[in-house]
Amino acid sequence: MRLFNCLQQEPLPSLGALLTLACVACDGGNDTAACAAMSSGEDWAWSGECPQMSTPCEIIVSGCDLTIAYSSGMTMGMPYGGVIEDDSITFFDDNNLEGCVGTLSDADNASGACGDGCTFALTRE
Repeated sequence: MRLFNCLQQEPLPSLGALLTLACVACDGGNDTAACAAMSSGEDWAWSGECPQMSTPCEIIVSGCDLTIAYSSGMTMGMPYGGVIEDDSITFFDDNNLEGCVGTLSDADNASGACGDGCTFALTRE
């Protein structure tokens, strides 16, 4: 009888309210991740020790995710994508070079290094 009295006095939360609370709890209450702006375009190129030669590429940015395409077919082992968090880019380990991380100095320039210690620049031409 006590359970019945308790339910009569306090209405149960709606399913929508419960799902909202669950969603906020799972992502810490953040609606969107913070990431610096990076330009999309077909006029990007890798340079430096890692690619060993200028390697043109296209970068497509969607929110904080980026996809890198190589129209020439030559990747020089560089990644096919990554994730931007604040002004840092963590590139995927999806090609020959692994552990590549960079920093955006502005929307058109990034530089960094890969796990083997080689360095790179990624700039719009």
